[in-house]
Amino acid sequence: MKKVIKIKESAVLDIIGKIILEQATAVATKEVPASGEIGTTPTYDGLKTLLKTLKINVEKELRGGTPFKVKNGGVKFGRSGNSLTVSVSLEQCVEEQRYWYFDVAGAVFSYATDDSSLRSALDNKLIDKARYFGGIANNKKHLLKTNFIDLSALKGIDPKEPEKAFKLLVGYVVGEMPEGVQALAGEDPIAKVQDTAAVTPEKKVEVPKPEAEVKQAETAPKTNTNQQNAGITKNISGSFETADGDSAHNFKELETKIGNSLNELYKAGTNPKIKSVTAKITKNGAKFSTSYSAEIGPSDDGKAWMGFTARGSFGNRYVERADGQINGKENADGRSLEDKLKGIGAGEVAIIGQPYVDESVPVKQYFVQFTKPTKFPPHQ
Repeated sequence: MKKVIKIKESAVLDIIGKIILEQATAVATKEVPASGEIGTTPTYDGLKTLLKTLKINVEKELRGGTPFKVKNGGVKFGRSGNSLTVSVSLEQCVEEQRYWYFDVAGAVFSYATDDSSLRSALDNKLIDKARYFGGIANNKKHLLKTNFIDLSALKGIDPKEPEKAFKLLVGYVVGEMPEGVQALAGEDPIAKVQDTAAVTPEKKVEVPKPEAEVKQAETAPKTNTNQQNAGITKNISGSFETADGDSAHNFKELETKIGNSLNELYKAGTNPKIKSVTAKITKNGAKFSTSYSAEIGPSDDGKAWMGFTARGSFGNRYVERADGQINGKENADGRSLEDKLKGIGAGEVAIIGQPYVDESVPVKQYFVQFTKPTKFPPHQ
């Protein structure tokens, strides 16, 4: 004889709710690990490799099939022998809140050093790194809680004084997903980001026009928007002073001005193009002065060049580091600037003129423009 057990409807709903909650919890968080040695003073090559590996590992997960955010305060450090271990906690989120970028900066210093000034310098370094988060506004870039790590258990960091105690300060910056980017589930998220420029627009079915209207159109003089606005140009200029070389080649102010002008021309029916960009950085004692100018006018190739960015380097290895940001050799993920821009919806990418180089500063700077065919299709 079978026994029938009756369960109240409310109890059934509770059971279903618990199952759903357990399933959600199972995929709600994820730990991304990395490990490596610190290395020795003054270069700390091991730490640089560790932080670079961490960045690559985290961004690979952020750009995967499941949308994640980096948990603020969720970076944990540990020790394995004479090496560091680190784990970053990711939290599942809705697609619109997904983080796309992750970068990190650290500083090793002895216990005799006051760390208050280092914290400010670390934040500035992270803000500088965030300048290269393409396609997102500043209000979508976030500094996370820093880690203060006691390294006194690790010996030999200073080969001349093996027992000398050190500490480590590490900070993090994240950026939300740029507009128009779509991750492909099941593929390598870094190599397989959808190229929106390759999407073929849907064909529209046109209704035949009356014969008289067709004949009138055939005999009318043919002009295009760019011909009508051929005389429109915009000239941009500006200058600023700063106390350090890294900030002296920060051209975000120019990027904002150019972006506004490109939008103005496009809204007026013109396919815009940046004709030229010039810059000059001079050093006077401990201060740097930067001036810049740009000319924007109608495109001469029928394309709407709606994007602009700058890449460069100041100080040690300035030429190699600037070139490496273009070809990818100095980028943590090894991808060229063109690949990165196409990953956020760029079509064609072009360097504007010759890079600005001044060995007296020393600095090398590239200025780059690109099309955004999906968001800003060229006017016909």
